[in-house]
Amino acid sequence: SRMSNARNLAFFACSSFDDVCKVYKSARSDLGEILSAVEFLDKSCLDIVLNELTHLRHPLQNGDDDVCGSPFYLLIETSGSNDQHDKEKLDSFLGKVMDDELVDNGIVAQDSTQMRSIWEVREMQAVGLVSHGAKNYCYKYDISVSVDELYKIVEDTKEQFNNLGSHVITNGFGHLGDGNLHLNVVSQIPDD
Repeated sequence: SRMSNARNLAFFACSSFDDVCKVYKSARSDLGEILSAVEFLDKSCLDIVLNELTHLRHPLQNGDDDVCGSPFYLLIETSGSNDQHDKEKLDSFLGKVMDDELVDNGIVAQDSTQMRSIWEVREMQAVGLVSHGAKNYCYKYDISVSVDELYKIVEDTKEQFNNLGSHVITNGFGHLGDGNLHLNVVSQIPDD
C-alpha cells in the first residue's frame, strides 16, 4: 500500500499546566509513533491572537459565546499512514483524557480546513504579539527547559512584574516535545 502522510489534529483545553504535562505524557505513551507535534499556549496568548487577528476563531467555539476560558490549550498532531485509524486513536485519546479529567474540553479536527484554522491560532502567535506589541512594548525570549518546569518560568516572570501593575502581560507558548518555551512580556503604555 502506498504510504500517505495522514495528519490529524486535536485541540484541548486544560485547567492547569500540570494537566498539560500529564496529557503530554499520556499522548506519548498512547499515540506513540504517530505523535508528530505537541504545542501548548496559555489563555493570554490565545486571547491576544484572537483580538489582533479577527479572522481567526477560537477552536472550541461552537455557538456564539460557548467558549471555555481555560488557562491552557494544547495542540496534538498525529502523522501516520492510516488516516481513519489515526483519527479513531485520537478520538479515543480525547475520550480518555476527558474521562480522567485532564482536559476540560477538546475537539478532533474533522477536515483539513478545520485543521488549518487550528494550526493558524498557534502559528500566528508571533504575528499577533507583534501587532499587539506595536501599540505597546514586546520582549520575546526563547528558552529550552524540561517540560515539567516549562510554565514555572512564565509564572516566575509574571511575579517579577506583578508590583508594576496590570499593564504588563506575561505569557508563554511552545513545543512540549523539545521543551521549548516562547516567553513574552508585553508592556502596555499606562494611560496617565
